[in-house]
Amino acid sequence: MGDEQEVIRSYTPEEAAELLHCHPYTVQELLRGGKLKGYKLHSHWRITDQALKEFMSTSGAKIEEVPVTDAT
Repeated sequence: MGDEQEVIRSYTPEEAAELLHCHPYTVQELLRGGKLKGYKLHSHWRITDQALKEFMSTSGAKIEEVPVTDAT
C-alpha cells in the first residue's frame, strides 16, 4: 500500500556523452567543474535523467531521445 518507488534513470559518462554527441572525457570535465550535476557511485560518475535535462536546458545542448526499455 503506497510502497511504490519511482525509478530514477541514471547514465554513465559514456552514455551521457553519446546522448550529448561529445566525448566521455568532456562529460567528466563538466562533472568535475560542476557544470553538469552528478554523483559518484563508489568511484564511478553517474548522471540522473533530470540533471541531464537541466544541463541541456541551460546550455542549449540537444539530446537524442532514447527509447526506454524494460530491464526485467
